[in-house]
Amino acid sequence: MDWTKECLVLNIVDNPKVEGGVIQKTISFRVCSKSKLPHFAREIFAVRRTNNDFEWFRQQLVYSMPYVLVPFLPEKKGALEELIGSDEGLLVLAHQYQAFLLRVTRHPVLAKSEELRLFLEESSEVPIYLTIAFRVKSGIS
Repeated sequence: MDWTKECLVLNIVDNPKVEGGVIQKTISFRVCSKSKLPHFAREIFAVRRTNNDFEWFRQQLVYSMPYVLVPFLPEKKGALEELIGSDEGLLVLAHQYQAFLLRVTRHPVLAKSEELRLFLEESSEVPIYLTIAFRVKSGIS
């Protein structure tokens, strides 16, 4: 790939971590990306994203672009609990999330979306869906 052209090279989804208690577990992943697209602030960025962040991101894409077929996330019911229990399972889930992001970034419309930019660039200790909701409510862009 010619890195001098406008492009988005995705996304290493790795380093899974399981957090939380017995009742509510959250899995987070490191997402690393590289971009020459003009709407990204930097060329290289890395963020941590939870399974809830991925769900929020997909919902935002569906809501903001109802005319686009947004790729599906990995099946969550039942399988998630099984995957959390082993290192192999977490790596399988990381691979599935990476496949989801690859499909999004290869889509001509979704790859240029503000939702994708925020998902890949916005780093905060607060979950992304709360960060963005605050920014929208406050009028911050």
